[in-house]
Amino acid sequence: MLILLIMLPPLIQSSSAAPGTVNLELAMGELQGAGWSARGVRLGFELNASDQVGLELEIDEMRMPGRIGVLKHLRIACPGLQIGSDHIQCPQGAVRVDHPVIDPVTFPIQFSYRSAGEARVSIAEVPVAQGKLSMHLGWQDAHWFVNAQGKGLTAEELLDLLEESSVSFDMAISGKLDFSLRGNGDAIGLQALKLVATAAAVGFTDDASRYVGEDIDLEVMANAARIKDGWSFNSDLKLNRGQLYLDPVFLEVDHGQSLKVIGSGRWFEDKNIVKFDSIRYNHPGILQMVGRAELRIEPGLQPSSGTLNIVNARFPEVYHHYLQPFAIGTVMDDLDTTGKVSGTLDYQGGEVDSLDLRMSDLSFQDRQNRFAIHNLKGEIHWRNNAKPLPSRLGFDGGTFYRIGLGTTKLMIESKGRNLHLLQPAVIPVLDGRLKVESFDLQDAGTEALSWRFDAGLSPVSIEALTEAVDWPLMAGRLSGMVPDVSYSKGRLIVDGALLVRVLDGHVVINNLRMQAPFGPVPQLTADVDIDRIDLEALTRTFSFGRIDGRLNGRIHALKLLDWQPVHFDAKFFTPEGDRSRHRISQRAVDNLTSLGGGVSGALSSGFLRLFKNFSYSRIGLSCLLNNGVCDMDGVAPAEGEGYYIVKGAGLPRIDIIGYRHRVDWFELVQRLKAVNLEQGPVVQ
Repeated sequence: MLILLIMLPPLIQSSSAAPGTVNLELAMGELQGAGWSARGVRLGFELNASDQVGLELEIDEMRMPGRIGVLKHLRIACPGLQIGSDHIQCPQGAVRVDHPVIDPVTFPIQFSYRSAGEARVSIAEVPVAQGKLSMHLGWQDAHWFVNAQGKGLTAEELLDLLEESSVSFDMAISGKLDFSLRGNGDAIGLQALKLVATAAAVGFTDDASRYVGEDIDLEVMANAARIKDGWSFNSDLKLNRGQLYLDPVFLEVDHGQSLKVIGSGRWFEDKNIVKFDSIRYNHPGILQMVGRAELRIEPGLQPSSGTLNIVNARFPEVYHHYLQPFAIGTVMDDLDTTGKVSGTLDYQGGEVDSLDLRMSDLSFQDRQNRFAIHNLKGEIHWRNNAKPLPSRLGFDGGTFYRIGLGTTKLMIESKGRNLHLLQPAVIPVLDGRLKVESFDLQDAGTEALSWRFDAGLSPVSIEALTEAVDWPLMAGRLSGMVPDVSYSKGRLIVDGALLVRVLDGHVVINNLRMQAPFGPVPQLTADVDIDRIDLEALTRTFSFGRIDGRLNGRIHALKLLDWQPVHFDAKFFTPEGDRSRHRISQRAVDNLTSLGGGVSGALSSGFLRLFKNFSYSRIGLSCLLNNGVCDMDGVAPAEGEGYYIVKGAGLPRIDIIGYRHRVDWFELVQRLKAVNLEQGPVVQ
């Protein structure tokens, strides 16, 4: 073709009989070269009287290398074609072409061809996606290059154009884009690529709304080069502004707080593996990390191995942005946090292989007041193998359901997915101490997670305890053993009896079970037995009116949902053979009458009004709670289908008889609250 063009002027001149314009048209069918092919090629020449050559080239379809794709109905006009002994050059031409990414208008073009096999094409300010696109392309033998610049391209229209050219995106996008792209390749394909791009006011969302961006400004710089088994690359991404949701993480970046991600590595095409030899992540003032990683591309993007060094993680920002979204629905999903964490995480074979964390004054508090830890310090070391590693932790205090905990130090040892306490730990609880003799945790990080411990509680002031949990103040001391407590599959179990010494008596708790203790609806079941509680101390605590004597009782088949009773079989009564003094005040008489559904004001008539205290032989009350109704009874049947709540003895003597056998539980609770608030009757 080159020889034909070089010989064309003298041929045209020699074939002209007279001065004037000479036209020549050639139909060449199909042409092809390194990485390109053309079909329906027609070439036209015009030679005027001034010996100037004009060129018109028409191509029905031209296939280009890489992502350029297919050009259709290409028409190039060059009125001032320059033809030399070894080259052809068009310094100023015009072109029109049908392509999905190019608006159908005529735009300027320059091109040249040399006998050494070198061809170059330049187009400027092609209207594309409401912006301008300029390109410079070149070929020589089997090698080619492309330089492109885009200004003010509309992302939404650009995406539509790319989809028309069979590049599919399952995403809606908006915003403006500027870019500079340089690439080169050969007959095999693309060999190297460099991209610099800036985007402004970008918004995007996928069909499932799992990936969403709004008002995003970003900068991207990337380089890639083909290697033996794939590609090597390095990239630099800077998010300068905007809101980003990558399910389930939400990030918001303001001006001056650019989020940066820098990475370099290799992509092995045949193996569908991407290896990041270096990754740097910097969220200023919040989270800085460096590391490396290997990811499998299909199916999905799955990490297979890597190491991540957490240089600095600052709370509460790290919790709000990066941790809380993964904790939704767990006990950790609503915390107030402060402090710093650093460390290293190693990931191998699709799971965490090792973990080393350092905590500095890390504090977290549940907003529902279930638990809190203040100023947690120390180090945690863990390996997913049989090598034991010691760790140390300490905190300056905390709370458990508003019960205060004091300064504590823990020495633990990890071994694979298990850990245990190296030595007994003493945890101050209010004005007492909980001594944890042993603690063992199994299968950490799996659904089979379980733990077990046993401990002893030294005397704790009941007054301090009841004040902490906002109960009516009670006097006395609380102590006991906490034998063999275990947790597995969301269920907490106390094996054996839990013994508590309180109000100069004993409370024994058997069959204690808790389901989802920190969940949205915790469930507790237990059997409780009460032995020889001091009634005077108990009634004084609740301003019930004074009752002297001892009290036994039971609360069996107890079931609490969200810490509210829904079922139990309770009975309280005077112990057999009790030799303590049995006296009851007039106020206690009236309150018991109210609870039992008898006639209130039992002391309102007769000479009994003259006495402040009465003698009794037995006292008792029972309630079987089911479906919100309490089936009530006393210590013995009474005439008229009643039951004795207090059976009198000696002088002055009084009997209290209840007549209501079924009482609404809510109503009974309200009566108990009223008893504690009211002063009750006073006999003059």
